[in-house]
Amino acid sequence: MDTTQNQRIMQTNEHTIAIGVDVAKHKHVARAVDDRGVDLAKRMVFSNSLEGFQKLQKWIQAL
Repeated sequence: MDTTQNQRIMQTNEHTIAIGVDVAKHKHVARAVDDRGVDLAKRMVFSNSLEGFQKLQKWIQAL
């Protein structure tokens, strides 16, 4: 099914969490926001490594 942007927006609700990651060569930055765009946690910086990815996973689970 071809979903338009408006249809995707309408699917969000108070239980929706959006996680955005700014990817760089050595260090990445992640943010988590709710359906209204309010930050749910302080941004998290993690390295481009397995340990950094595991740190990101733990951060997401803590949300």
